[in-house]
Amino acid sequence: SGAGKVLIMSTMRKTLLLLTGFLAAAGLCAAELVEQIVVRVNDRLITQTEFDRRLALASKAPNHPADLAELQRNVLEDLIREKLLDERAKEMSVSATDEEGEAAVARVKQQYNMTTDAEFEASLAQSGMTRDELKRQMRETITLQKIIGRDVTSRIDQSDDALRLDR
Repeated sequence: SGAGKVLIMSTMRKTLLLLTGFLAAAGLCAAELVEQIVVRVNDRLITQTEFDRRLALASKAPNHPADLAELQRNVLEDLIREKLLDERAKEMSVSATDEEGEAAVARVKQQYNMTTDAEFEASLAQSGMTRDELKRQMRETITLQKIIGRDVTSRIDQSDDALRLDR
C-alpha cells in the first residue's frame, strides 16, 4: 500500500509538472504579439513593425516631406517596391553578396571621409541607422542594379536579334 501511494504521488507530480508546463506554454502563446499586416504584396507581407521602423528612419532623413501622410505614402511605396524587387531577384536568382555589401559600406565611409569605425558608427546613429541597416540597403541597391542590368541586357540582345532579322 505504501508503494501504491508513492506511485500515485509520483504520477500526480508528473501530471502536475506536465500540466504546469502546458499552462506556461499556453501563457506564452497567449502573450505572443500577433503582428499586424499593413499590406500584402503577392505572397510577401509588410508588417506594422516594419512600416513603423522605416517611417521613423525616413522622418530623420534630410529633406523628408513635412506632411505626415505624404511621408507615410512614400515609405509604403518604397516598401512595396522592395518586396517586388525581392520577388524579381528570386525569380532571376540574383542577389548581392556580403562582400559586395561590405565594399559598398566601405565606399560610403570613404566618401564621407570617415577615418574611424567609431566616427562612422556615430554618424550612422545620428541618422537613425545601424551599420547592418546600411549594409542591407546597399545590398538591395546592388541587387536592383543587377536586376536592371540583366533586364536591359536581355532586351538589348533581343533588339539586336530583331535588327538582324529585319535586314
